[in-house]
Amino acid sequence: MEKKTIGAFIAVLRKANGMTQRELAEKLNVSDKAVSRWERDECAPDLSLIPVIAEIFNITTDELLRGERKTQNAEEAEAPAEASVYIREKSNKQFQNLLRTKFMRLRERSMISYGLMFVGFIVALICNLVFSKAVLGFFLGLVCYAAALITEICFLRRAKLDEDDAFDYGKWLTYQNDIVRIGERSFFVLWMFLGVTLPFLIAIGVSGVNAGLEFGAYLLLALIFGVIFLIVGYMLLMFMVQPRLMQAGLLFLTDPEKENHKAKRKLLKKTALASGISALCLVLCAAFLLESMTALSTVFAERIRFDDYESYKAFMETPAGRFEDWDGGFEISYEGFEIIYTQPVSPSDEEWVDEDYTYYPKDTVTDKDGNVLCEYVRRNESVWVTEYSFDESADGLPIFVTTREAHRAVSNVVECIAIALGILAAADVLLAIVIYIKKAKKYA
Repeated sequence: MEKKTIGAFIAVLRKANGMTQRELAEKLNVSDKAVSRWERDECAPDLSLIPVIAEIFNITTDELLRGERKTQNAEEAEAPAEASVYIREKSNKQFQNLLRTKFMRLRERSMISYGLMFVGFIVALICNLVFSKAVLGFFLGLVCYAAALITEICFLRRAKLDEDDAFDYGKWLTYQNDIVRIGERSFFVLWMFLGVTLPFLIAIGVSGVNAGLEFGAYLLLALIFGVIFLIVGYMLLMFMVQPRLMQAGLLFLTDPEKENHKAKRKLLKKTALASGISALCLVLCAAFLLESMTALSTVFAERIRFDDYESYKAFMETPAGRFEDWDGGFEISYEGFEIIYTQPVSPSDEEWVDEDYTYYPKDTVTDKDGNVLCEYVRRNESVWVTEYSFDESADGLPIFVTTREAHRAVSNVVECIAIALGILAAADVLLAIVIYIKKAKKYA
């Protein structure tokens, strides 16, 4: 017999017994590449392996060398077709059992990777909440995530079945797609765990390296980063990962499935573009409002008008606020609004000092030539900004005063509007996700 007859016969026998090239190679103490070369007729097994191969498949060495089974009697010769059908059905069943076993084993082993991801997240959470070491928790979690990634890659490689091992090509394609889906799911879960752990690294800018995030702040940041990573991860999966897997021959789709996948990507692109533009506009408006809060307060805050210096002086000399001595400086409170003055207590002759050693600066209002128009002792610390009308009159009248309470009222309104715009942006993204899921169902 020719060499290729032996190789083809070995391939038939191996598949009929539900064995992979790797499993046969392990029994023979050779590499799976050697078995593959035998079956592709590139070379023949060593003579010392012929009896071993024959024993594994329960045939004679003569049958192995001839590349076919020898007919034992007349009855077998009369019914070769029935025997062939029986062998094929048996082999097909064994192949299905092999695929089912390897698939279930992969799913069970993937639980180890999920466990490592969960342990990494719990360790990061404990480091932050119990030990106030948010950054340390992030890097410890990162170590666990890396271990989960490596183990999942190893499990997927062990579950991979070469095309040469396939008895039924259609079932092999289905199996390959199933293990690719398991890998995609595992890596996506790992990506999401990384997203909700990333706020611990942000603690460097919020609380410092050796500090932790408050639980409420962490929940808010985890929600924001979780949504961002969910959207980015899904788009990477649709536009980069799956096309690359198909190009590499790891993911197999039928023509209708490819058309549905293309339609889903087109729908995702349109939905993300429309939602992203509107959400970005809302976020930019909110950021502009917060950045312009001082200017908006100056324009829209209620102002007190003074048409003469006597009333203005009386207002400025009326005590408002609370002074307390604070480590060589002063702490001034305005209804929950607190400002710290750190200059040392060293009142000069131009400053007025009361009996309990609290001092107030002595202020003056002068014209453009330096002439003093008004002189007063400033005891009213509720004033936020004072505007003189020197451009309209030489004496600076009328004078407009904005209090901190009025400034705070406008600031609160601006903050509420900015928060409302942020909520609208989040609602816009969530609505886009719901719309995409609803429309993508017809392409499933």
